Amino acid sequence: MNIRLKNQEDSSLIENLKVSTIGERNIGADMIEDEDWGYGPNKTHIMPSSKENDLHKRDPYGCSPNRRHLWEIENFYHCSIIGTCLTIFEQKKILAKEHIPYKKLTLPEIHSIMVSNCQEENNLSRRLNNLLNQKYRKEILDLSDYSEEELLTLWEKKLKVGDICGVYWVALSRKDLSGKTPCKLFGDVHMLSHLNGGETREYLREAVSIRERNGALTKRLEHEKIIRRQQKKELVTMKEDLIEMERKYNTTGIENSELTQKLGEVHSTKRIDEIKAKNLALKDQLQKGEDMLKRYTNLIESLKKEKEEMFSNLANLEESNRLLKNEVYDTPQQLSNIHFQCDESCPAFDLYAKRILIVGGITRLSSIYRDLIEERGGAFDYHDGYMRGGETILEDQIKRSDFVLCPVDVNSHNACLTVKKFCKKSRRSYQMLSSSSLTSITRALIGIAVKSEEQKTTNNVIERRKDESIS
Repeated sequence: MNIRLKNQEDSSLIENLKVSTIGERNIGADMIEDEDWGYGPNKTHIMPSSKENDLHKRDPYGCSPNRRHLWEIENFYHCSIIGTCLTIFEQKKILAKEHIPYKKLTLPEIHSIMVSNCQEENNLSRRLNNLLNQKYRKEILDLSDYSEEELLTLWEKKLKVGDICGVYWVALSRKDLSGKTPCKLFGDVHMLSHLNGGETREYLREAVSIRERNGALTKRLEHEKIIRRQQKKELVTMKEDLIEMERKYNTTGIENSELTQKLGEVHSTKRIDEIKAKNLALKDQLQKGEDMLKRYTNLIESLKKEKEEMFSNLANLEESNRLLKNEVYDTPQQLSNIHFQCDESCPAFDLYAKRILIVGGITRLSSIYRDLIEERGGAFDYHDGYMRGGETILEDQIKRSDFVLCPVDVNSHNACLTVKKFCKKSRRSYQMLSSSSLTSITRALIGIAVKSEEQKTTNNVIERRKDESIS
């Protein structure tokens, strides 16, 4: 096997490749150094040898006369095929099978090696061809009878949801398609890479912000746990003090009984006065002990209530933490779905200054809810779903709104019932959502915008008919 490497400056990489072996062969003697990295004539190639022609099995899906091998496809498509249809892990696995050191290679260098070896048939290109055919064997079999028009229709559907890899490989490896179809698919993939790059950077910035907020919540939770452990220790100490006071109380009662018995045996007035004085002192001490016992009892009850509230707050914090984590993982996909659902060219984009009230959901995402509504021309209002201040505030917000959205997954039961009651009372349109996710909110907003557009169209028709009747 002959290997031609680009980048003469990387001497360490060349030395590593010179000592690599395949089976019992040392490939250092067959190594040829080229001038630079690129996609021109000077590239990294793995040349086939007569001993290695049977190294790889013939792929079961590449034998159709209507399909092309990877090295038979035009060179300028190879970059997009490798980048779109294969993961970095799969590319590294191919290099490992060819005994090519890749740990010190950068991602662009790995990509360049793959692309440069696709231009002709060799061990590496055959491995890549077999892997593509094996990975997308279902699409190859399912789409083998598709006409060019049917394939383009399927491509548009897959492009909207981002599931294009299998269709892209099938289309570019078919021989019977016109030149316009591969060019169109290549252009779509090229533009999609630009769009995804900008959106990914925005998602990463937002994810950093959410992680920072999550970190603050985690620190707060740890602080609450420390306080709870301290209070547990204090509670144990108080229980021990309470037991000791009860023991003293019982001892005092016994002593009081003994003094009363002795008082009946004493006939001297002076002795009686002394015993009465001592008895009064003991009663006073007993009263103080009972008062202290009562205070400790009240304190224990107060601590028990505080403990229950802390457990409740802890459960709420853990639930909020779980929801925020889910939103972090789901936000890129949800925002991607929002992007494909409706943009400024969509007729359901404008809310026509409708005031939208959202009751419940994740409070820390209210700014994102606001952007979704105000970017579509609506007015935003929000209530977190907690009814501590009674129903008056929520009722006033419902009266001021044109439409009410109420997610039930992150909300109080009382708030959901109140929304239904006052929306019916005030004749306001409302919708109960099963999820507070951005996708669910966006779908509801699109429905509102569609209704507003239909109402506007109906009003315009009525006004036009009135004008025609007057004229």
